[in-house]
Amino acid sequence: RPGAFMKLSFGVGAQNIRDAPRRVLLFGNKTTAGSATAAKVYAVLSPDDAKTLFGPGSELHLMAVAAFAAYSGVTLYAIAIAESAGVAASATLTFTGPATSAGTVEVTVGGRTIQVPFASGDANTVVAAAVEAAIDDQTDWGVTAGVAAAVVTVTAKLKGPRGNQISLRSSISSGTGVGVTVSSAFLASGATSDD
Repeated sequence: RPGAFMKLSFGVGAQNIRDAPRRVLLFGNKTTAGSATAAKVYAVLSPDDAKTLFGPGSELHLMAVAAFAAYSGVTLYAIAIAESAGVAASATLTFTGPATSAGTVEVTVGGRTIQVPFASGDANTVVAAAVEAAIDDQTDWGVTAGVAAAVVTVTAKLKGPRGNQISLRSSISSGTGVGVTVSSAFLASGATSDD
């Protein structure tokens, strides 16, 4: 007879999809700060373990953090791919000023946000230096920062075109007199894929 039929077998196997074991293998780049060797499989026991093995802010570290956040019981493995010999992606934040009242610069990189305060009378170069220092304090981010005069350059920690996918936003959330211009909504000019 045509129809839809279902069989229930109680007490066998996982009863809920969320109870099923998850084994995940990650492929990505590591920084030179990581202790792992390229092309070798590592068991990753925690986000801190990934930070030690692959370097803070590396692709593999950030992927492991996301995997454990999505499913804390995941059995995680990772293989580091040798980094590209190409160019790291970058973008700039250009500040104008001086500040005429105290306020805050908000910077978002790859979905993570920091707020950097400035005082009334701060020159644009002072604000830029504070933003650069605040970005570099975020050691778990996939970027570093440098400053020249009133321009902060945000650069991906790893070389290659995948850095072009790191988003960058900035705005003045309070205060007056200070302005910021972002060169691009995403880091750009990362080139040469890894092999």
